Amino acid sequence: MRPDPHLLTIFIVHNFEHYLRLLTHDMEETMRSIKNSILILLSAAGCLTLSPVGAAEICECGFTIGGDYLYWSPCLSNLHFAAEGQSSFTEESNVSNIVNYHFIDPDWNGGFRLYLGKEDLCGCFDVMATYTNFSSKCFDSIVNKDPLLSLTWPTPLPVEYGRYATTDWKIDFQRAELVVGYSIEFGKGCGLCLKPFAGADYASICQDRIDKMHDVKPIEGDDKNSPVDPSLTNTLTRSLDYKGIGPMVGIGYDFELFEGLSTFGKASLSLLVGKADIEDEQEIFNNGTTTVNVQKYKDKCVCVPGVHLQTGLSLKTLVCNKWLLLRAGYEYLQYIHAPSHLMYNTESPGSFTGLNHNSVTFQGFFGGVAFSF
Repeated sequence: MRPDPHLLTIFIVHNFEHYLRLLTHDMEETMRSIKNSILILLSAAGCLTLSPVGAAEICECGFTIGGDYLYWSPCLSNLHFAAEGQSSFTEESNVSNIVNYHFIDPDWNGGFRLYLGKEDLCGCFDVMATYTNFSSKCFDSIVNKDPLLSLTWPTPLPVEYGRYATTDWKIDFQRAELVVGYSIEFGKGCGLCLKPFAGADYASICQDRIDKMHDVKPIEGDDKNSPVDPSLTNTLTRSLDYKGIGPMVGIGYDFELFEGLSTFGKASLSLLVGKADIEDEQEIFNNGTTTVNVQKYKDKCVCVPGVHLQTGLSLKTLVCNKWLLLRAGYEYLQYIHAPSHLMYNTESPGSFTGLNHNSVTFQGFFGGVAFSF
């Protein structure tokens, strides 16, 4: 029996329409899924953009919080710990016989800076609080077949001391600033903004140092590997703490190179008034006998001028409707006439003329991030 061609045609058309409806439904679901995925990606991309955004979409309350990583090198005067002398050299010899001085060479180290600011306080002023923390340490030593002379001892050493010298030095620096500034913009299309400011500067400079002088048991032709004689050891433990606070004035600038990228800088002067606490403890160990000599000095009124220079580049962008600021640059910070360790009079054991003053300098690079909201 042959099938009816008319019924066969109706069956084919009906099934074709059914499969076509299924295919169309699947394509609509696929396109809807693709569309939703694109919208999600566009929303995520819109969270990080350099393009202009409506003011109503940006969260602007005038607060800025940020931090910098510091990579600084300290530079201080009066960090010598030993001086090479001639073979006939003793502490009673003339200083002109000194052959070579040996100084502490501080290493580059890391630190950090945190800051919190509020813009448009009372409609026109900017307030910024900053905290800086930096530490550096260094160890050095020298071995010589000829005697060494140290220029730091409160009590002169016996002649047999001085062929092996070591020093272990550390500095801890903390700074807090609170400033109020005012922004002056030069024209809408100029891109230059000056920011004069004034406020208070607090600094804490603490140095700890341990100098040691030993005798050695000389090895013929191998002075550097000569073992230390433990029966003859002299140790000088030194601590120096200076803390001061005073007024600070300065000016900063921002110049927009193009949208989002700017160069910035600042220069400030401060005058700290504070106190210095110094203590030197000398311990001489000679064949089982220990002698201790302690010297203390306090100065309650030490004036220290300060200079701070900073310059760098910054990139400003939007992250989830909040401003993100990336910045990096170079800075130079110096405290002039800062307290240093005591210098002793070799002709009068244990006597000194007073506090020694030298400059304390920090210079190096910084990089960090800040958010404005």
